[in-house]
Amino acid sequence: MIYIRTDSNNTIATGHVMRCLSIAKALRKSGEECIFITADSRSDELIKSNGFDIICLNSEWNNPNSEIEDLINIIKDKDIKKLLIDSYYVTEGYLESIKKYTKLIYIDDINSFSYPVDMLINYSGSYENFKYDIQYKNTQTKLLLGYDYVPLREEFQNIKSVIRDNVEQILFTMGGTDENNITARFIESVLDDMFFYDIIFHIVIGSFNKNLEELNKLVSNCPNIKLHYNVNKISELMNQCDIAISAGGTTLLELCACGIPTIGFTIADNQIAGTKCLEDKKAIIYVGDARYDIKKIMENTSKTAKILVENIELRNYLSKNMKNAIDANGANRIANEINLL
Repeated sequence: MIYIRTDSNNTIATGHVMRCLSIAKALRKSGEECIFITADSRSDELIKSNGFDIICLNSEWNNPNSEIEDLINIIKDKDIKKLLIDSYYVTEGYLESIKKYTKLIYIDDINSFSYPVDMLINYSGSYENFKYDIQYKNTQTKLLLGYDYVPLREEFQNIKSVIRDNVEQILFTMGGTDENNITARFIESVLDDMFFYDIIFHIVIGSFNKNLEELNKLVSNCPNIKLHYNVNKISELMNQCDIAISAGGTTLLELCACGIPTIGFTIADNQIAGTKCLEDKKAIIYVGDARYDIKKIMENTSKTAKILVENIELRNYLSKNMKNAIDANGANRIANEINLL
C-alpha cells in the first residue's frame, strides 16, 4: 500500500491531485493499492470518483507543519512504508520529521531547498536549471528527472495525431481554476473578430472556476462557442480539435502527447520555465504571461491562431515536435521506481 499526501482547491487548482491520480492508477495497475491523505474535503469528489479512499487530516493545506504530529500518528497506525508528497508548502523540517518514520517520495518543480527524501521527481524539461546532480551528489536520494517521467493519465498513451487540412475546431483551457477570468477575455476577443466566426471553439471550464454563470451568459447567443465543465476524458476533446490554446502546466504536456498544435501562455511563476522549454523544443508557440498584460496576450494569441489556421505545414511541424517530446508513459516509469524503492 502506497499513501499519497496532496491537496486541491480554488487557489492551487487540481494539478497536484491530477498528477498524483495518474501515478496512483499506474501503481494500482502494477498491483499496488493507494490511499490519499488530504488536509480537507475539497478534493474528495475528484479523488473518490477515481476509485481511491481518503484520510482527511482536517489541517491547514498551506501550513503542513501544523499536521506533522497527526500525520506521524497515521503513519504509525497504518504502518505506512512509502509516502508520496505533492505540495509546494512543505518545509525542510516537515520532511525531516516525516522521514524518520517512512520512505518519502516528493514531486518537485520549484527546488525550494534540498529535500531530505528518498526519491525526488521533477518531470519538467527545464530540470537541468536546478543542477540536481550536484545538489544530491552525496545523498541516497533517487532522482527521476525529465520528460520520461511526465505522469500523464493512461488515456494519453499511444494516441495517433491527425493534422486535418482545414481548422474547424479550437480548444481553449485554463486548467482547474481561473482567478483573473482570462477565459472571459478570450471569449470576448473571439466574438470581436470575424475571422473566427466559422470556427467552433471548445472552452474547458475547470472544477474550481468561479465564473461559470458569467461565461454562460457571455456565450448564450454564440452557437460556435461551446462550454465544457468538468470534462471526464479530456483527450477525446483534445483530439477533436485542430488547434489548442492553453495555460502552462500539465495540460501543455497532455496536448503534446496528443500532438495538437498549441499556443501556450503562463499564469504562474512555476509554469514559465517548463513552457519556455517546450517553446525551445519548437513544440509549442509561447505568447507570454497573461498576468501582466492580458490585452497584449489576447492580441498575440489571435494573431498566432490565424497563422496556424492558414499554415498546415507549421501545424504538422509543431505536432511532430510535440510527439517527439512526450510519450505519455511517465506514470508507469514512476510506479516501477516506487515499487523498487
